[in-house]
Amino acid sequence: MAYEDMVNAMRAVDVIVCHGGTGSIVSSRLAGIRPIVVPRTKALGEHVDDHQVSFARRLARLGQVDLAESEETLHELLDAVMSGRTDSHVPHGVATNDAVRRFEMLADALAARPARRGGPGR
Repeated sequence: MAYEDMVNAMRAVDVIVCHGGTGSIVSSRLAGIRPIVVPRTKALGEHVDDHQVSFARRLARLGQVDLAESEETLHELLDAVMSGRTDSHVPHGVATNDAVRRFEMLADALAARPARRGGPGR
């Protein structure tokens, strides 16, 4: 699916459930939806580390995403959206672009750091 088609499809839904990847979260927010995020974890062999967990927890503290770190929480969040107890739509004018710019600045700063050679303990 082309990116533009995906964003248009995202705008037409009531809820988005995604992993904790930056692209999925930012695309959801740009489409006007606060996503339910289920971060992939190292413990389940889904990723090499828990960076998605850390990122998703931070965004949840900021109110940018709803975090589901368990199946039970995922069901509760889905039930809340589907029953109308909560709204996953981002109000018009929310500073998503500011958040994206801040993230870009952090990513640029990390990319500018010299790479560590040999990994931990070497």
